Amino acid sequence: MVQVSGLFSLKQLIKKQIRKIENFGIQRIPYKILNVFPHDSKAFTQGLFFSSGLLYESTGLIGESSLRCVEPESGRIIKKIAIQKEWAEGVALINEQVIQLTWKSHKAFRYSFPELIYQGDIPIEEEGWGLGTWSDSLVMTNGGSSITFRDGSLEILKKINVTKNGVSQKNLNDLDALNGKLYVNVWYRDEILEVDPDSGVVTGILDCSPLVNAASPTDQQAVLNGIACDPKSQTIFVTGKQWPLLFQLQLI
Repeated sequence: MVQVSGLFSLKQLIKKQIRKIENFGIQRIPYKILNVFPHDSKAFTQGLFFSSGLLYESTGLIGESSLRCVEPESGRIIKKIAIQKEWAEGVALINEQVIQLTWKSHKAFRYSFPELIYQGDIPIEEEGWGLGTWSDSLVMTNGGSSITFRDGSLEILKKINVTKNGVSQKNLNDLDALNGKLYVNVWYRDEILEVDPDSGVVTGILDCSPLVNAASPTDQQAVLNGIACDPKSQTIFVTGKQWPLLFQLQLI
């Protein structure tokens, strides 16, 4: 057991050193933790968005997927729509409708807003991972290195490849926008990338390891994921899969 544990620690150390090399010369964006709120530790968070003081959350896993409206300060679930037969993914608001992705079913669900009444499916040509809102369009990831800009019917408007020091960044996950930049989770990384929406170049990094340490996830699948920006307060809500905490951050 000691050998296995030691090997794991060595691998983690090597990964950290590689990460330092990859991030060389890229701005580390400082932030302040304004608030720490309770979060449902059973929620396998796939996506978030914030609107009018409320948090809207998509959770995954077959038989446990859902769409929720949550009071962020208390963690109280105001409304929950269970999704029994699909693995739900990212969620976003556009044109007074909520779009919720599925992972491998090649479709998204459409709901009225704010009632959250199901309005039908939208076909989609690829896997769904993260979904956010950019101006009057949507931004979406599929687990690769690209971000697609789409209209409310999920038709592609344009696509960018995300690069850091010239290297494509894979496993892009949930995302949202604030002050002309995209902020993107990366699956299995304790960092959020700040991305230029025109070039796809990573312009900064938020080190979220303090948040991970505070949340103390007990499962290797309980990774950082779920980001919602609030332009009004200029803050970012961040959580993770099955985390007991939700963080409200202010960039400095």
